[in-house]
Amino acid sequence: MFHGKPIISIRSGMTLGVVSGPVVNPDTLKLEGFYVNSTNGPQSRILLKQDAREMSSQGIIIDNEDELVLPTDIIRLKDILQLHYDLIGKKVITKSKKRLGEVTEYVVESSDLSVQKIHVAPPFWKLGQQKTHVIDRTQIISVNDQFVKVKDATIKSTAPATVPTPA
Repeated sequence: MFHGKPIISIRSGMTLGVVSGPVVNPDTLKLEGFYVNSTNGPQSRILLKQDAREMSSQGIIIDNEDELVLPTDIIRLKDILQLHYDLIGKKVITKSKKRLGEVTEYVVESSDLSVQKIHVAPPFWKLGQQKTHVIDRTQIISVNDQFVKVKDATIKSTAPATVPTPA
């Protein structure tokens, strides 16, 4: 999504770094910010979502370099940063333990950066037999380090069709 996109300072007009990944809160399934490979030093920095002025497919615009902070400077996200959680590659299973595949990408709401949908590719041995699933956030039951658990697919039955009788 934003991986590899430049971080640009509105003050200097310079590229300050490149997004290397999202900071995902697994409890809320929201992006709290981004890991950034800074052009000014070897240490990875963090850009919090509230410090981004504008986000687009072209990159992320911030006020200045001070918005890129060291991970150790963000106390409230300490536990989340230590997890380094990412949805990509997580196995997806149903409540009844059927394996659907792995998360290949996800869609976020632009206003609050919450995950809205996950795209799940089938296991490689079922590539020709199954198609990619798109699963809505409302179907996600839980997430952890190993997998994403989703509701089982159900088909709601409708009233049985009545056959008209000849007159």
